[in-house]
Amino acid sequence: MTALATEPAADNRAAPIEAVDAALATIARYERPDLDARLRHARARLRDDRVRVLVVGEFKQGKSMLVNGLVGAPVCPAFDDIATAVPTVVRHGEGVTVTLVRDLGPGVEPGERRTEVPAEDLAKHACEQGNPGNREGWSQIEISVPRPVLAGGLELVDTPGVGGLQSVHGAATLAALPSADAVLLVSDLSQEYTAPELEFLRHAATVCPNVACVLTKNDLYPQWQRILDLDRRHIAAAGIDADVFAVSSTLRWHAVVAGDKDANAESGFPELVAYLRQRVLGQADRLARRSTVHDIHAVTEQLAGNLQAELAVQRDPAALEGLVRELTAAQERATALKDRFARWQQTLNDGVADLNADIDHDLRSHASDALRTVRPIAVRKAEPWSVGQRVLTGLKGGYGGMLMFGMLGTFVGFASVLNPLALGAAVFLGGKAVGDERKRIVTKRQNEAKAAVRRYVDDVTFQVSKDSRDRLRVVQRDLRDHFSGQADQLKRTLQEAVSAAERAVKATRAERESRIAEIAAELQALENVHKRASALLPRPAK
Repeated sequence: MTALATEPAADNRAAPIEAVDAALATIARYERPDLDARLRHARARLRDDRVRVLVVGEFKQGKSMLVNGLVGAPVCPAFDDIATAVPTVVRHGEGVTVTLVRDLGPGVEPGERRTEVPAEDLAKHACEQGNPGNREGWSQIEISVPRPVLAGGLELVDTPGVGGLQSVHGAATLAALPSADAVLLVSDLSQEYTAPELEFLRHAATVCPNVACVLTKNDLYPQWQRILDLDRRHIAAAGIDADVFAVSSTLRWHAVVAGDKDANAESGFPELVAYLRQRVLGQADRLARRSTVHDIHAVTEQLAGNLQAELAVQRDPAALEGLVRELTAAQERATALKDRFARWQQTLNDGVADLNADIDHDLRSHASDALRTVRPIAVRKAEPWSVGQRVLTGLKGGYGGMLMFGMLGTFVGFASVLNPLALGAAVFLGGKAVGDERKRIVTKRQNEAKAAVRRYVDDVTFQVSKDSRDRLRVVQRDLRDHFSGQADQLKRTLQEAVSAAERAVKATRAERESRIAEIAAELQALENVHKRASALLPRPAK
């Protein structure tokens, strides 16, 4: 079997950490907690020597099986009809442990709540069957397993199927891309790449240093080579630089279990493993430096932009009126973005209303998720209908017939009530009584079953409708809060620029000259931080 490098990637994080500390010290005077938090996140990432690889893609493309194949162990639950519901992080550990992690979020004590559970309970929390839509609210599940393939610091993240890479889950995945050292976009070979997948791939390539395309299930589709060629053409046409691998997780798993080297080679996994070993683990230090440089540049350039605008006003007060007008208009637009009648808010509300209108029809085929929370169908036990009861019912019916026709027989000349006419009538009426009683019991059972099924269908319809709308409300709140936060950040930046410009017009000539000198010094300090960050990356060879 091909294995990943087991020794830790050589990295020297001291210089990048010092550059981040210098940037934090430089921006402290501006009181920007949003920018400060970004740099602190970058610092925390540098202190973590693990190499994070996101495994992303649509539902049911084989992501969990791919992770299992890379690790050589069934660490991620994989089913034909059940999808992953919670991001699952697989890393090296001395023993097998499963830890549920919940982000406590703002408004409560900072940090995470961690709960260790038995490994056999993993599927109950990680899969849609046990935790549909991640209703339990776990931010991620961490699995530690003693596998040499992970000992070098490799950390695989099996993400939930996004159900459309442009969905809210897709947005969450996009937000996580900058924290990844590599991304594996997984798609099966049943069809060529879709437009959303290519768009996702294009964006991922701009924010993550290593992006690879993994096409799965080539053992299921005879035309897989044609699909592979088509996908490579799509990637080239989109101008995306990404390696492409066609693999079979089924063959890989057979190779792991049986020790079959030929099956392992045919599975396509050795090439993928070599990519992770050479391009990801082997360049972990360079990738960490690249991400750090990107964060520092983004922060310093944003602050420098505000300072340059103020400097222009201080040097030329006559230009203040036009600048303030432009900044005020931009600030008003940013404020309007937060208004509940903003266009994006209306678009979001209209979209949610449309989804609510279609939700019963669209989710009818997914009712199985709700059945676990609906009380079981209850039908009353059938009335007992034993042989003795049948005989008794027959005797009751026959007795009356025997008496009636027996008495009638005495009038036509039979000497006894027990005559052939009476006996025949008893048998006939007794059989009829048994048949009528059977029909009555069957009809009663049918009516009770119909009533029970009707109640059950009503319960399912109610539960599916409630669950669907609950999930939709969560999505709506997440989107609203995300874009409101973006609008807040934009508004604050513009507010500070307007305030600085207004202060400039009120300043005396001496104060302006003093402020010009201060701004020049601040810009130089930011430029020094910018250059120090740039120096973290080696210069390209001429």
